[in-house]
Amino acid sequence: MIKLVKKAIPVVAAAGMFLNIYAVARADVLRAPGGGTVRVVVIGVNHYSNLGEGAQLRGAAPDALDIAAALEKDGVHTVPILDGQVTRQRIVDAMNDLIKNSKKGDLAIISYAGHGMQTPEYPRWKGLSRSGASEQIALSNFSFAGNGAGEIIVNIEMRAWLSKLDAKGVDTVLVMDSCFGGGMRGVDPRSGELRVREVKGAGDAAEREKFTGIPMTDKEARADVALMPHVTFLSGATSNSVVPEMSGLPKDPSHPRGALSYYVARALEGGASVGGVVTRKSLFQFVLQNVRQATNGRQAVDIVPRSADPEILGKQIFVFGEPSAPPSVATSAPPSVATSPPTSVATSPPTSVATSPPTSVATSPPPSVATSAPTSAATSPPTSVATSPPTLPPIAAPNPSEIADAVHLAIVNGEADAWSTIEKGRAPLVAAPDRSGADLVWDVGKHEALARGDLVMQRVDGSMIGDIADRTWAIRRLRAISQSRVLLVGLASGGSLLTPGDQASATAEDLHGEHLTAFNIAADGTVQMLYPSAPGEQRVCPDPQGDRWSCGLEVEPPFGADTIVALATSKVPTDFVAWLKAHHAKRDAALIPAELGRVLDDDPSARLGFAGVFTNSTREIEKERP
Repeated sequence: MIKLVKKAIPVVAAAGMFLNIYAVARADVLRAPGGGTVRVVVIGVNHYSNLGEGAQLRGAAPDALDIAAALEKDGVHTVPILDGQVTRQRIVDAMNDLIKNSKKGDLAIISYAGHGMQTPEYPRWKGLSRSGASEQIALSNFSFAGNGAGEIIVNIEMRAWLSKLDAKGVDTVLVMDSCFGGGMRGVDPRSGELRVREVKGAGDAAEREKFTGIPMTDKEARADVALMPHVTFLSGATSNSVVPEMSGLPKDPSHPRGALSYYVARALEGGASVGGVVTRKSLFQFVLQNVRQATNGRQAVDIVPRSADPEILGKQIFVFGEPSAPPSVATSAPPSVATSPPTSVATSPPTSVATSPPTSVATSPPPSVATSAPTSAATSPPTSVATSPPTLPPIAAPNPSEIADAVHLAIVNGEADAWSTIEKGRAPLVAAPDRSGADLVWDVGKHEALARGDLVMQRVDGSMIGDIADRTWAIRRLRAISQSRVLLVGLASGGSLLTPGDQASATAEDLHGEHLTAFNIAADGTVQMLYPSAPGEQRVCPDPQGDRWSCGLEVEPPFGADTIVALATSKVPTDFVAWLKAHHAKRDAALIPAELGRVLDDDPSARLGFAGVFTNSTREIEKERP
């Protein structure tokens, strides 16, 4: 559980880095901002023929198919390269063709989903890496020794290709949905397996000695992606994080996927566009926050360039036009590649993961409806702005007889009649066939609830399961309705597991004078006001300072999961604040999506973001692997 600290943590105002409003455009035809041809190379590898079962992926090929389908909708013919088609020779040929055929004003989109890995430096490029390590992607026939040891693309090779494209004035977007090291919050194996897109191991030293790589100049080998004005790069992980395959994503909830590829595909459908244009700013904000929310803070996307310069971040990446104009079509659909090292860490405001207030554990959920008068929220004047509101999914309080998105529960370590002890809440609840497809896992013997690798709540019996399911359902709906209206909400500690004595700072970025409302959804579905504070609350979060809000929180038992939700609006959301006051400390999480849906409908410029904080008595779980 998280509670407010007694003394507010000092807040430093930060300059806004990202655009803050999204209007979903109909992505009829994707055009190159420079007026040239759109050329694509899309690849996904699930099956690694020379590696064991544990190294086989499940979502990488579907990621490539999803991006290809989004491009097809945009009028760009795309043939993704999948599994056994992905060989080194084919990738080298494809990239050489891409460079040869591309000209100034073209747009090249290169995406890769599959395993990455980190090895000692190659002799040819010794001294070019500050860390003394090389990063590379593993292709479908990769093996640690023998002929398959050369089935890789090394990051320096990819940098050289990008350098050649940049020199020709080709706008290039590179998406690398893989990881090369780092770690993440521990995965509790009771909730099922969570696969990571990284191959562990250095490979054969003798093979590295023989490896020569593609032809390149010394200048190209030393090229810095951050200094390439035409290149926009998104990597699935920073040097301190990894890429998990996560289920529960809105359009494909039952299958593991890569969150970065998933949201890039949504951006290609127009989800990140402002007036039919996607800039670096809008793409970065859309992807960063949505990936954080989808992975519960386990994944931190890296971006290049990282800059606060409006000219750099305002660069147009995708332009959507009317279908009457002839679409730009890729001349070939070679396999994509990729591996450029995640460069640097942002100096501007964090995009990321969250923190949460106290997880309370009441024993019975009072029903209740708001009757109290409105409470004013922020002190700064409203900033309006909106363009046309995005089309939102239909929002309504859950009714088991009317909605299909039930929460799937698996029961372990208990008697066969455990299901009969469950007191259901408002959200529909059904039995999951196994843990891998479950939204929730109830460990009856240990009295704990888990979800996708994390402890959600302790001291759980059948009477609490319905409330925990309501919380799970509500967060799923918030993920859907906030997708194109994202507000950057984060936690200074990133996605780390927090233990007693830890303090964290929950943040909301780029408020631009908007009114802020923040609250917590506790593990048992209890709603808890944060800002403005609940009536009679002695510990309060401070007012926003400049464009940034921060609230200090600390850990105490009982442990589990909390979710901080922040809403930025152009005017005080009077009715919603009144609703929060009336429902404070009540287990009414399942009602929140409908209430927030009304706010978003009423205020087209309103933005919404959330992030989860996970606490436990020890960090020992972080040593376990799925």
